[in-house]
Amino acid sequence: MSRKGFYNNFCLMGILAFIIFVFSLHVKADDAVTVNITGRVTASACTVDDSSIIQTVTFGNVSITAFPSIGSSAAWKDFSLNLSSCPLSTTKVIGTFSGNADSNDANKYSNTGTSKGLALQMSSRDHQTDLGPNSSLTVNVNSNDQTAIFPLSARLIRTGDVGSGSFRSQVLVTFSYE
Repeated sequence: MSRKGFYNNFCLMGILAFIIFVFSLHVKADDAVTVNITGRVTASACTVDDSSIIQTVTFGNVSITAFPSIGSSAAWKDFSLNLSSCPLSTTKVIGTFSGNADSNDANKYSNTGTSKGLALQMSSRDHQTDLGPNSSLTVNVNSNDQTAIFPLSARLIRTGDVGSGSFRSQVLVTFSYE
């Protein structure tokens, strides 16, 4: 081996020894290391019934005279969102409602049809819980048949100056499980 090769190997070994020495100053055999591991265990999903995936609630023709003042409304239309095949570990289903809020009443859904001054109001079927944008409703899973049913109602409600035309609104419901 040449002097240059010996010198290079000697320098390399010296550098490695120095690195090992430096690391050994910071790590001792009795040092404890904490590893934090986080996550979330969630319940399994139910199956949204085909009839509930895309559902149309039809109000038919409603006379403009049904809305004489702000807050007046058409009759409630009942419908439901049905889930089935819920796993035994799933005991509750939470439906979170979202959609575009009406410009005159942020607790109602906007109309994208051609009529004016009307919005969509949604609630639980007993009309005790308003289900406007960014609201939620929790139902228990029926342990006898592993289903969860969201009994709902919707109606048109006056929020501004009314003009005739079509009415359309869209509400997205996202389900989560406990």
